[in-house]
Amino acid sequence: MEAPKYDEDIENWQSPTRDYLAEEKVADETLTAERYTELTFFANIAIFSIFMVISCYIFAAILPNFLAVLLAIASSYYLLQVSKQAIKILLSHIKK
Repeated sequence: MEAPKYDEDIENWQSPTRDYLAEEKVADETLTAERYTELTFFANIAIFSIFMVISCYIFAAILPNFLAVLLAIASSYYLLQVSKQAIKILLSHIKK
């Protein structure tokens, strides 16, 4: 709902109803949830990339490059899954 542009329109302007405000609140919460989902997605990519670089560097020092990259991908994915579970457990303990 837009506010009236001219002073004469103030008498005809209706204030927002409860239904309208509830719909706006739901729309805002939906947008916020979408933003959190996007943020989580990009955070997971960043964490995976960091694990990938570190593990590739370590494995490349002791293994041939091809094996180092394959092991780095596998270990990075595993570390990402473990860290996500650890964060969930930590948050559940904090909430209690």
